[in-house]
Order: sequence, then C-alpha cells, then structure tokens
Amino acid sequence: MQSAVVIAKSGILVNIPAPARYALHQLVINQRSPAAMQTKAKKDILQAEQILSLLIEER
Repeated sequence: MQSAVVIAKSGILVNIPAPARYALHQLVINQRSPAAMQTKAKKDILQAEQILSLLIEER
C-alpha cells in the first residue's frame, strides 16, 4: 500500500495498492470473471497492460 491524496476541498489522505500489485490483481480476477463481463474484462486487461508497461519502462 502507498499513500495518495484525493483532491477534494482540503484533500483527503487515502491508501491505495501498489500499481504493480493492482495490475496483477486485475489480470488474476479477470481470469475468473464470467463471460457476461467480457467488456469490462477487456477494459481491465488493457488498463493492467498499460500500468505494467509503464512500470517496466520506468524500472
């Protein structure tokens, strides 16, 4: 987990998952999703791919 700020009136400190962990979680969860959720699954897989690509590029 890492801290982040949600931009609101005075800002709210929140905890969010590490980007790599979140992306991998999305890939695992999408393997288990029903066929009816394919549109959302495709979007989530694309998002995970973009996050992992950026992390690979940066590291």
